Amino acid sequence: MNKELKVDEMTVRMSNQCNLSCMYCYTDSKTDNTNILSVEEIKRAIDIANPRVIAFSGGEPLLRHDDVIELCGYFYEKTKNEKHRRIRIETNGTIDFDFDRLSSVVKDKSALSFNTSLDGFADITDKQRGEGVFSAASSFAKDSVNAGFWTTIKGTVPADFLIKNEEYYYNFVLYCRNNLQVDRVRLGTIKDSGRGEFIARNETKDRESLYNVFDAIGLSAFVVIGSEVACSKGFLDNGFIIVF
Repeated sequence: MNKELKVDEMTVRMSNQCNLSCMYCYTDSKTDNTNILSVEEIKRAIDIANPRVIAFSGGEPLLRHDDVIELCGYFYEKTKNEKHRRIRIETNGTIDFDFDRLSSVVKDKSALSFNTSLDGFADITDKQRGEGVFSAASSFAKDSVNAGFWTTIKGTVPADFLIKNEEYYYNFVLYCRNNLQVDRVRLGTIKDSGRGEFIARNETKDRESLYNVFDAIGLSAFVVIGSEVACSKGFLDNGFIIVF
């Protein structure tokens, strides 16, 4: 049956393959995974779902660099009459990317955003994701900003480390804002699945302490512990929102 739908948001996992092997990956992505959908299969899924918002995720979606750009162009043209269409690309920021080519198919840059992964400064990011990732992802974020696309830093943080290192993450947020000049920062705890399952189950469940850290920094915080979601009383500050 080829019945068409109308959904608000659709996430496309371009593959479960990744060039990194992060210690906490909730999808257990790795270099030798090869399960993928073809471009034509993804286009057909877009035609059936008719989403307003589409996200390209993985694994690492930019391992399929050309396919992602083609699909962004396809979705952008298909939704030309959609007032609030959005495209989001989730990336670890270590793959060389042709921002000029993307700009040629997504002419309204406000319609597309990048979520680029950083878990803190090099000491934390490289420990959790791999040597050299902090430098590469920082450069990617700067290039994304300079290309005119909305850019978010999205990181994964061990809850116990966060509680004990409030000043560290305050300075990290300042680095993202002042040095990288990104639009938003999001931090999340390790998810209880994939390679992160054991780590997450042994993390703190002290939600109040997590609130206190973000309230002290002066940013809004959404805390996810297991399947629970709660919101602190912090405030949005200069376009930055911390999602936990």
